[in-house]
Amino acid sequence: MNIWTKLGLTAIAMFGGQKLMAALQAKEVGEKLTTSIKNTRVHKLNFSFLEIRFDIEINNPSTGSLEFVHPSINVFSENKLITTSPSNGKLYHIRPKSITKLDTISFKIGWQKLSDLLLKKNSNGQLNITSILSNPTAVVNALKLSVNYSTEVNGLAYSQTQFLNF
Repeated sequence: MNIWTKLGLTAIAMFGGQKLMAALQAKEVGEKLTTSIKNTRVHKLNFSFLEIRFDIEINNPSTGSLEFVHPSINVFSENKLITTSPSNGKLYHIRPKSITKLDTISFKIGWQKLSDLLLKKNSNGQLNITSILSNPTAVVNALKLSVNYSTEVNGLAYSQTQFLNF
């Protein structure tokens, strides 16, 4: 093996080792982060849809930085998918030992889907529109909504499911 081949193989090994170490550090930082849903609220209720908004806080307790892509979400009612919201693609840089709030996440549930879900919960097969309009939070709580959000943290897939509490 000539000197150039040895130098080339050494350079490839060093570059590969460096990339491997960076990937392992990214994985470790990603495993330490915690997320929580905050400020869940009924934002809008009209005769077309119910709109719910919430915030996600990312807690990075590690000594490494994070790059976190704004998540896409799937909303479930008792394990049944009811709506989705795509990622806006925004990239967040989260400093070590810090908490960062992502942009507000919003989703809508149309009246047809909402009434189908509520009729399944109501034993008499009737909907009381007045009670829905006067207390939408109680109605939403009855749906037992959970949110699965999926994203990338430092280039690695990350997914978490949490219940929405009002």
